[in-house]
Amino acid sequence: FNTIYLLSVLALSVSLTGIYYWVLDEEYTSKALTAMAGSQLFEGSSSMMAAFIDYNPKQLLAQQFNSVLGPPGILIMKLLVLGLAVKVVTDIEDDKMEGLTFLVLYAIGFGTGFRVFLRALAGI
Repeated sequence: FNTIYLLSVLALSVSLTGIYYWVLDEEYTSKALTAMAGSQLFEGSSSMMAAFIDYNPKQLLAQQFNSVLGPPGILIMKLLVLGLAVKVVTDIEDDKMEGLTFLVLYAIGFGTGFRVFLRALAGI
């Protein structure tokens, strides 16, 4: 059980989500957008911190950013994905499509994030 990993991932993802909420305009900080940002930032934080303790990312894009920029590259990639996702979600006019987009982004962020988080936390 890696307590430092646990605390660092939680502190980093919560801090980055807070920065997202406080820095961006009100248009981009609805509860749904902030939760979506939190999911992506949680995944980026857990993958980056896991890479620091020698867990290689499983996703192809994360592997590429990690190999070029090191572990912080994974978080940079997730910030780019987050920016693109926020742009896409704010441009969608159909409520059903917007809901589906949020669902997919939550699933990608939290699903992958928790897989990496629990794997690194347990030392598997």
